[in-house]
Amino acid sequence: FQVEKPDVVLMDIDMPGMNGIQAVWEIKKEFPEIKVLMLTVFEDDEKIFGAIKAGANGYLLKKDSPQKIIDAVKGLNKGESAMNGMIASKVLDYFQRSESIARELEESNLTKKENEILQSLIKGSSYKEIAAVVFISIETLNSHIKNIYRKLNVHSRAEIAARFGKV
Repeated sequence: FQVEKPDVVLMDIDMPGMNGIQAVWEIKKEFPEIKVLMLTVFEDDEKIFGAIKAGANGYLLKKDSPQKIIDAVKGLNKGESAMNGMIASKVLDYFQRSESIARELEESNLTKKENEILQSLIKGSSYKEIAAVVFISIETLNSHIKNIYRKLNVHSRAEIAARFGKV
């Protein structure tokens, strides 16, 4: 008994039972050689990057032309990737922003401890949780946070989250 495997799978995100992003994880885990083209209405960053992280080889929108979709399937079968211009722009912006943030953090001269605290702040950990994880008192933590704010030229935790939270 032989099971036929497709070369390319067209996958939507919003499906009954299991969402398409989870389905991509499952397909790629079992059959990494199968190419998956996300074909969906969703244009938000969370869905785009979730699909890419899951292993999708392309991401098109249902509003893209039928010819673009056909060309994408053929391209995926030849080992190419497929994204419409808007999706590609979001991916490029993400990596450029990540690089810019990494450079800014490197130039800020945060100490190892301050970096550790900053990452916990970005994750949304409470001051009490952060102090416990880095083995310092709340008072020492407050001192580190003041230094972080000064070095990054920010004035609040909300500003840190807005500026560095999507890395």
